[in-house]
Amino acid sequence: MPDKKARIVLDTNVLYSGLYSSKGASFRVLQAIENGKLKIIISTTLLFEYEDILKRNQMVLGLSNHDIEKI
Repeated sequence: MPDKKARIVLDTNVLYSGLYSSKGASFRVLQAIENGKLKIIISTTLLFEYEDILKRNQMVLGLSNHDIEKI
């Protein structure tokens, strides 16, 4: 039987918070995604929202344009 991963819609606040601080639940959600325990369900609109939030806050988050594109 195939492995059933929980599917989630990642809110932009969780994305931002998880990248801003490694001390909270948002960071643990991002770790679970990276470790393959959760699967993100995403639309084109949400992808553009992620990109907008990250680009507006890239200095605070310490992200380069390349980092944002990888996310």
